[in-house]
Amino acid sequence: MLLWFRSFNRRRRVAKFERKNGSRYTFRSISVDIPKDVSFDLKNALLREKYETEECTFIERYLSPAMDVIELGGSIGVLSAFTRSRLEPNTRQIVVEANPDIAEICRRNIAPYDTMGTSKVIQAAVSYSEKDSITFFTGENPHVGRIGGTGQGGKQIEVPVTRLEDICAENGIDRFALICDIEGAEVELIEKSALWKTHCALIILETHPGFYADGTHTQNDLVAKILAAGFRQLDAQRGVYAFGRSA
Repeated sequence: MLLWFRSFNRRRRVAKFERKNGSRYTFRSISVDIPKDVSFDLKNALLREKYETEECTFIERYLSPAMDVIELGGSIGVLSAFTRSRLEPNTRQIVVEANPDIAEICRRNIAPYDTMGTSKVIQAAVSYSEKDSITFFTGENPHVGRIGGTGQGGKQIEVPVTRLEDICAENGIDRFALICDIEGAEVELIEKSALWKTHCALIILETHPGFYADGTHTQNDLVAKILAAGFRQLDAQRGVYAFGRSA
């Protein structure tokens, strides 16, 4: 009964907010547009300042405003806009989002903070297969879309493929910070890409042991691989890690 009442109150609060403010939500230091069909849970998290708390904290704490950023898994662009707002105007930001239905929303949310046109959204999935495209499951909300996923409330679509190496080569990116939330595909990225080992100065990584074949064993293995590549763990909260160069 208590949980039902709490949920009812939160839904009422979101509905009241939208009657007054429409689709424009204020989050931390930014303002973003949240489409009507986005899940209640995401809207509630924004209102309560509990959206991507760990990532935001690590960005505030460790990201240099002069460091180029590659973000994998941009979703509707809330975190992307927050990151952009903290970067120097001429610092480059490349955001990758596979779902074409929300990639344009991501662009729109970044745009007010991209005063020099140095941000770019790429509609693609990160994959190290030999194919030029891959099947992507959109999920029932922007936060659960992933390569090879299935389930209720989403659809399977074919999307173009990109790789960290392609992103850097095509955009002239050398040293960069990596922000990564790609619903399990981080395993392939860490295992098959060598570029992050040599060109990445900061990694902010959300892990997804629920999607890994060996769960927390694979999560621990990912952390070990990053540490072995010359990084040190700066922080960790609720499955989100921050790593910086040891030297």
